[in-house]
Amino acid sequence: CDPVGRLERRFIKHHYCHHEDIEAAWEREDLFEGRNISDCDDSMMAVLQRHRRSWLRSERMGEHLLELIKLFGHERLFIVHKASIRDHPAETYGHV
Repeated sequence: CDPVGRLERRFIKHHYCHHEDIEAAWEREDLFEGRNISDCDDSMMAVLQRHRRSWLRSERMGEHLLELIKLFGHERLFIVHKASIRDHPAETYGHV
């Protein structure tokens, strides 16, 4: 189970702006069928700023992330995708 990956896929399908060819995004199945593509965000941070509570509550790990944000503050909370640690460990740890 990769909870950050799950959030990332949900972001891509439901919120990402897909500035490149929309048809290519449809072919890759990167767009949710009922989605309004004019209502989009360029980053997961933008989604969190606009819809944080409702978006996180819709995810199974969302309530836990809200608790972490309460404990550490969003400025100090650094969530890392496991692929970043695996593929670029020095660079990832350098940001911490």
